[in-house]
Amino acid sequence: AVRFPSALFGVLSVLMLFVLVDELFRNEQKPLFSKQIALLASIILTISSWHLFYSRAAWESNVTIFFFMMGLWLFLKGFRLKRRVLLGLSALSFGLTMFGYYSFQLFTPLFVSGLLVLKFVQMGD
Repeated sequence: AVRFPSALFGVLSVLMLFVLVDELFRNEQKPLFSKQIALLASIILTISSWHLFYSRAAWESNVTIFFFMMGLWLFLKGFRLKRRVLLGLSALSFGLTMFGYYSFQLFTPLFVSGLLVLKFVQMGD
């Protein structure tokens, strides 16, 4: 019962990485390219010894990594589709990362600030 959530979020992190990498490498001319890169990234995460260790040992880092990737995916999807609901869910997901692992209390606000600056500079062009 204690290890199950960590193992579950470890598996979900692999799926979330696939979706995130597919979104990052999305190309309308070569749609298969993004799927291949996403599959390769997911396979590498699946066999990563660090990921397996933290998934088995019931550390909270797997939950935090999952919500961080989900927040980034929702952020990118929200700006691409211009949906405020997705941006709100992204903020919620990024907020949940700050309760999971101590170092994300510093990393998440810095990362989101940089992400917002990059998006608003991109929108200005």
